[in-house]
Amino acid sequence: MFLVNKLQEIFKAWNIAFDPNNEQAELAAKRIAICNDCDKKASNLGFHRCTVCGCALKAKVFSPKKGACPIGKWDEVDELKIEPTPESDPNQKLFKIDVMNIPEVPTVPTSTMSTPTNLESKETIFVQIASYRDPQLVPTLDDLFDKAENPQNITVCVAWQDSEDDKWDNLDKYKDDDRVIIIDIPYQRSKGACWARNMIQGRYNNESYTLQLDSHHRFIPNWDSELINMYKELQNDGYEKPLLTGYISSFDPDNEPAGRITEP
Repeated sequence: MFLVNKLQEIFKAWNIAFDPNNEQAELAAKRIAICNDCDKKASNLGFHRCTVCGCALKAKVFSPKKGACPIGKWDEVDELKIEPTPESDPNQKLFKIDVMNIPEVPTVPTSTMSTPTNLESKETIFVQIASYRDPQLVPTLDDLFDKAENPQNITVCVAWQDSEDDKWDNLDKYKDDDRVIIIDIPYQRSKGACWARNMIQGRYNNESYTLQLDSHHRFIPNWDSELINMYKELQNDGYEKPLLTGYISSFDPDNEPAGRITEP
């Protein structure tokens, strides 16, 4: 348990270090001043670490843990408490992400997970889309639902890294759609594709399947049933947890569907 807590502290510290708020930066400055005068500080090729705990000081000084110095040298300055960030409501469909004050990725406890009431079967799909100022996002969502055999069984979560200047990047038609979860992230505050996908994965709610896509795709009719059938065929062949992957062929958004390339 100690190791798990330690790893959590390290990850949180690095996360804060990337983009601290004023209070966090002020506390880190006071901590590093103490470390610079400490005989336990070691430096090698510009890399500074604590020889007691072994941590890199660059991140360690941003630890959200009060009294994080293993020999107690930060105890006095740590009276400047770093307030915990409130978690997002896991039932909220549209919410803003402020990277200056990022919550932990919201998760739904297993004991409270339930299948949405609008689903007619257990064959549900959680679709993950990280979009960065992509003019093809809305057409992708339109085609995804239009071509699905069971669109009512699909939940799409979009990490929408958007700009107010992009008038074409408008998700108003999906903001009241129960099938779509929108994480609204001002593009200047995005921390990259993998970070955005991690935010999406925190919204998984025990669906039967999950599908990760880019924000510029087109679909074949009944694509959802086709994928589920492929998955089940592989299970019948003895593969317990098959993974379907593909190098998707290109398409021409101005010449649909004639402009599709049929081979990767």
